[in-house]
Amino acid sequence: MVTPDKIALKKQKQATSLNTLYFNRYLLIRYLSAFYVFSNMHWAFLLIGYHKITAIIPLTLFIASIFVVIEQVRKYWQRDSRLTYAKYFYFAQALVNLLGIGSYFTVFFNELFPFMSASGSVVMLIYLILGLLGCVLVERRISQIESNQDRALKIIREYESIIK
Repeated sequence: MVTPDKIALKKQKQATSLNTLYFNRYLLIRYLSAFYVFSNMHWAFLLIGYHKITAIIPLTLFIASIFVVIEQVRKYWQRDSRLTYAKYFYFAQALVNLLGIGSYFTVFFNELFPFMSASGSVVMLIYLILGLLGCVLVERRISQIESNQDRALKIIREYESIIK
């Protein structure tokens, strides 16, 4: 026999599942945001240790990434698809990665990455290129989410039609 308690529990589980599905639309953005938070923080600490004024670059990115993380946490309760902070942060991060890639061929590279040896600078270049590709991937994902063209939303809508 189906009791009102069982019906209420089923509705609660469906609502939780729906919230989780909406929250998971931003999974790639959350993981890459965490990666950039720690990368920028580590880079800033290293530059501060070398007493470089260029530490302001990763510090600024680190602070901006905190706003992105807060925006991502709010997405569990808010179902809007706007990602204002993330969009600007990933654009800025991509520009900094481009600056780092460009500086590889100049003496400015040692100002940005004084902790890298000559042999390690190639690894840093690869790291910057991968970081730039990550930014491009996330910007594309943000565009899909904001225009409601992402695959996850289609799955969510199918689930909503099934539970109603």
